Amino acid sequence: MQKGGKLDSHMHHSGWLSGSIYINVPPKSKPDSGNLVLCTSDKEDLLAAEKGQESIIDVVTGSLCFFPSSLHHYTIPFDEEENRIVLAFDIIPT
Repeated sequence: MQKGGKLDSHMHHSGWLSGSIYINVPPKSKPDSGNLVLCTSDKEDLLAAEKGQESIIDVVTGSLCFFPSSLHHYTIPFDEEENRIVLAFDIIPT
């Protein structure tokens, strides 16, 4: 992902467990830059009362995150020049 990159809120319908491995996370210019947000809604602009239903995961190079595939998630945009490399995956029942 390049400067200004982000993922919009989404969930993975076919998976049981989702995850991401952060291979390269550039040094952050802002505290939450590029962080992963887990939430119960598909809306990124939540009302103040709903903000309590989201968790911001501070990711750095080497982080490994697992979460239920049924949770909505998105990333906060980042402004760094260095590319961000993340491998995302789902564990899907057979």
